[in-house]
Amino acid sequence: MKCLKEPLPRLVNRKEKTPEAFFESRFKSSAILDKESLLATFAYIDLNQLVAGIASTPETSQHTSVKQRVDHAQGGGRMADLQQAEQGSVAASRRAESLEDELWLCPIEDRRRLEGEREGMLEDFFWGSYLLLVEYTGRMFRDGKATITSELSGIFERLGSSAA
Repeated sequence: MKCLKEPLPRLVNRKEKTPEAFFESRFKSSAILDKESLLATFAYIDLNQLVAGIASTPETSQHTSVKQRVDHAQGGGRMADLQQAEQGSVAASRRAESLEDELWLCPIEDRRRLEGEREGMLEDFFWGSYLLLVEYTGRMFRDGKATITSELSGIFERLGSSAA
């Protein structure tokens, strides 16, 4: 990690002509040791723009995996398949099969055990479940941080699914 993180601060220090630490102590590396930590890290990154008040919903925040994945599903005409994934059932998972196959991002669900072609990040955790995790986490209240307002409908309704 040191080799990956060190060149940028050195470059900035040279350009700014300052010997001070660029990243300071609040920037550090942490090991991600289990599935829960991996999901928490994904959600943290995908919610950064929302917490900063730059975006109002995860699916509208620029340069995030949530937006990339939703745009990909919309562009491929697969929103109905994505909306089925909200139920998290095996049938819904099969309907969402190959939803992320053509996407440049690594799939959320590792579907190789189900004869999928691409390795994903987690077994038995569906793309629709990740959307709900981000949605629920984004609605949590934290002092001084922006959240998804309670007036907004749920993410699947915002993406065009009926309330039923």
